[in-house]
Amino acid sequence: MWRTWSAFCLGAAICVAGSAAARADDKGEKAQIKGGIEGKVKMVDVENKKLTIITDQGRERTFAITDETMMAGPRGGKVRRHLKDPRFREGFPVAIVAEGNMAAEVHLGFARDADQEKADGSKAARTETRPPGQTQDSVRSRVSRKVSPSEGSSEPKTTLKPHEAKKLEEEDDEGEIPGKVKSFDASKRILVLSLLNGQTRSFMLPRAVPVEVGGKASKQGLSDPALKAGATVTVFTDEGGRKVKELKIVKHSWFRKAG
Repeated sequence: MWRTWSAFCLGAAICVAGSAAARADDKGEKAQIKGGIEGKVKMVDVENKKLTIITDQGRERTFAITDETMMAGPRGGKVRRHLKDPRFREGFPVAIVAEGNMAAEVHLGFARDADQEKADGSKAARTETRPPGQTQDSVRSRVSRKVSPSEGSSEPKTTLKPHEAKKLEEEDDEGEIPGKVKSFDASKRILVLSLLNGQTRSFMLPRAVPVEVGGKASKQGLSDPALKAGATVTVFTDEGGRKVKELKIVKHSWFRKAG
């Protein structure tokens, strides 16, 4: 009886440990982007592929966005809609890793940070002192003007609700996650990645997960020698991120910072 109970406890502990390993490093904390220029979105020009931000130092800067620009959500997942993602709206926090005036990487902040900024701005607007003779309506109009999109901007006009922005974060984090292999334990099938934002994330891989190397299906699967520390990969998961459904290893590396 004691042996049976001990075996049960050991098995439960292993299962819990395995589940924890799958997302051990996902704490929802703001990442520190090495070399990143932090600021908030001012204007988005989708047609001409340009993103204008106001840096934390108050400077306005415009960056060119190319097809090679890597865009990541706050937890490291790929932003698949690029500039058409509705989170690219005035005031949303971003960090840019630039090469001159070209954005090599764009990292979106957390929706909760944007919501807090908006709430603080609204509170400040309500407590603003009115000049003598000015009506409340005129003050409200002036404040509204400050937070409206810039004229001539092709910024998406969609008003994104907080829960919608958070849902987009979850979709990014649980759909397509690019990174560099930090370690791979073949016996336990645990893959640890260094993400674009410098954080790490772990995945428990199914035995028969499809593996692609250089655009071709690998016959060796998880035993492929290309799956090693330093390899640039993309992990694809099902909806909700409960299971890894595909692993792609690329021969060329667009990954520069993490390691």
